[in-house]
Amino acid sequence: MNNIKIKKTKTELHTHLMGMLTAKEFLNLIQEYSDYIYWPLNITENENSTYVSTDNLSKNVDAIRSISIPLGESRPYEEGLKSLYRNRSELLSFVVRYYAFKNNINELDAQKIIYNDYFNRCLLELINNGVKYVEISFANYELIESFVQSQDTKDKINYTFLLCTQRTNKIGPSMQEKIRNAYNKGIAVGFDFMGMETPLDQDELKKTGRKSYYRKIKAVLETLIYLPKSVFRIHSGESKGTEENTENIFKIIDEIKEENGYEDFPPPEMRIGHGIHYEKSDYYYNFMKKNHVIVEINAVSNLALSNIDSIDDLPYIDYLSHGIPIAISTDGHGAYSTTTIIEDKIAFYNYLKDKNKNAYRYLLDSESQYMERKIG
Repeated sequence: MNNIKIKKTKTELHTHLMGMLTAKEFLNLIQEYSDYIYWPLNITENENSTYVSTDNLSKNVDAIRSISIPLGESRPYEEGLKSLYRNRSELLSFVVRYYAFKNNINELDAQKIIYNDYFNRCLLELINNGVKYVEISFANYELIESFVQSQDTKDKINYTFLLCTQRTNKIGPSMQEKIRNAYNKGIAVGFDFMGMETPLDQDELKKTGRKSYYRKIKAVLETLIYLPKSVFRIHSGESKGTEENTENIFKIIDEIKEENGYEDFPPPEMRIGHGIHYEKSDYYYNFMKKNHVIVEINAVSNLALSNIDSIDDLPYIDYLSHGIPIAISTDGHGAYSTTTIIEDKIAFYNYLKDKNKNAYRYLLDSESQYMERKIG
């Protein structure tokens, strides 16, 4: 084992734009574009809000904790994932309004300026962590289209996006058109279903109806299946009590494939975001192997959101022992005070603990092959 060395992860395949920037850099961004901000940051701005100067905001411990979870800490879902992203989005909205007013420009232009700066700061942080290729989930097609990569990041990192939506949202012709347009313009490589933190209910498991997951998945697949190198990610198996979700989704996909004459994937390349709570059945493993599914494991975020009790609960070895590749990711490094380097070390030492001599090499080989398919 002594000849195996930890290597910096070269891909970041599971991250969300609003979670990417570290808390301090996020607050530095606020300081640059706004002279003051509402307080406290973790409560939506209202008639009782006070307003404070943004000077030295990035050194304020309470401000940092409002938009990130310190490494090693855990919070319930409502205080973690939901509030972190809400806080960050609302803060940027406030700054956009302030900047537009101060500079006498419309808010759409202000939004593009600030979000573009935010985006490039995110890329710089990934570069500093050794990342060469990143796929970012974000829902706003128009903003993604407006991003311009800075000279500081060009030739150092390749990026693309996954358009995304919550599981409760409708997937219709307009979304299908956005997926195709984004893919053809090189803006996004695929689609990400989010919001699977609770079990699928009976209406979602039906083939028809407003909530039918069959209809939503079918709409996405009939778009992506004709786009080479496209990606279809489903957030699933993230939360305790959702063990049946992923297998139910696989059964829906198998039914869609059979009824429409689809061959095994790819395209699109299927990925499961998280995949830590699942039924360990032959069907589950066989579907993943047959369709070349990649599982994205984000150790720190799952611990931070109380999805696991210990790092030892993560199923690295179970997947790899069944021949299923893993992607090591962060789920938004800034929100969870982690990095791809930290995540890679967690995976590495997990393999050492289990004395699996080939697992870490297999992980690195899988990652290298994936990046080769995407950027050559």
